Amino acid sequence: MTIFLEHLRGKKSNKRLQRAVLKYGLHNFYYIIFEFHKVEDNYSLVTIETLFLSYFKLKYLYNFKIIATSMVGYKHSNTAKLKMKQRYKLYKHPFFR
Repeated sequence: MTIFLEHLRGKKSNKRLQRAVLKYGLHNFYYIIFEFHKVEDNYSLVTIETLFLSYFKLKYLYNFKIIATSMVGYKHSNTAKLKMKQRYKLYKHPFFR
């Protein structure tokens, strides 16, 4: 449930989902847990998420991609971080509030 709440609060930054909840109300959405897994098992989680995404047409999902990916372990360069900070100062990105 925590990840879903992070999406709604802008911490995971899924604007499509945030706008839909504002438009239709949270009471019109279901949060379903299909399986439980260990958090440390990142590769498996991405594979399983991709599998579940494949069961649906992309147009019915709030995901932007049909193949799940993970940023676990990725580090942005200092140059990239500066560029993002400059870009998001204008747009009030949820990570920079």
